[in-house]
Amino acid sequence: MTPLAYAGQIVVPTAIDAMKNPADKRLAYLTCIAVYHLLDYLALASITETKSNRERKEKCEEAAKDIRTRMEARCPSEFKAVGDICNGLKHPARAIRPEDAVIEIPRFKSGIMGSVFYVGPGMGPSLAVQVDGKLIFLDQCIMTVLETFRDLYPDKLMASAALDEWRRGNSF
Repeated sequence: MTPLAYAGQIVVPTAIDAMKNPADKRLAYLTCIAVYHLLDYLALASITETKSNRERKEKCEEAAKDIRTRMEARCPSEFKAVGDICNGLKHPARAIRPEDAVIEIPRFKSGIMGSVFYVGPGMGPSLAVQVDGKLIFLDQCIMTVLETFRDLYPDKLMASAALDEWRRGNSF
C-alpha cells in the first residue's frame, strides 16, 4: 500500500471520525496509531529496490529515522504525544501508558447563565496530554502531525481526495 492509499483509506477517515468526537478515547487512540504509522509507509516508499528482506528492513529503518528527525524538528511536542500514545498502546510495559497520560477535559462553560458552548478543536469536551511539562490537546496534536506529514512529503500525500476533504473541514 502506498502512503497515499494508506492516508486516504485508513488515516484520514479515522482522523475525521476522531475530530468529530474529540472526547472519544478509542477513536483518539486508533487515530494516533494510524497517524504515527504513516511514518512507516513514507519510509518504505522512499527506498529503492533492495536485494534482500534484511536490506529492505535496514533501509526502511534508516529512512524512518530521517522522517522521525524531520517530524521532531517541525512539531516536537505533538509528534511525541502521538508517538507516545501509539507506542504505549502497542507496548504496555513502556513508561507512557495512554490510560495514565490522557486527561479528560470537560466542555468549557461561559459565565453567562452557565450556558455551554463549543468553539472548535481543543475547546472540549476533549482529551489532553502532558508533554515536556505542558498540557496539549490530543485532537490538535493529531491534526498538527498529519498536516506536518503532508507539508514535508507533498509528493507522497497531496493527491488524495480524502486529504483534500480533511483539509477543507479541519485545517486551522
